Amino acid sequence: MEMSESRSFWQSVSLKELADEQGAAVVSALDSIAALWPAEDDPDSLLEFIINERRERRRAAACVA
Repeated sequence: MEMSESRSFWQSVSLKELADEQGAAVVSALDSIAALWPAEDDPDSLLEFIINERRERRRAAACVA
C-alpha cells in the first residue's frame, strides 16, 4: 500500500497505518533477522564504535562552544 495522495508527508498517522503503508510484517523469530547480519560483523564492536563516536563529537562540540 502506498502513502495516500491526499495525505501530506507531515500529517501524523498511527503506527499501524504506517506499518501497513510500508508493508511491515511481524517477526516471530529473531533468528530470521540474525541470519541477515553478516557473520564477520560483531554487534558489540559496532555499539562500541557508535558510543566512542558520539563521545568524540560531544567533546568536539564542547570545545567549540
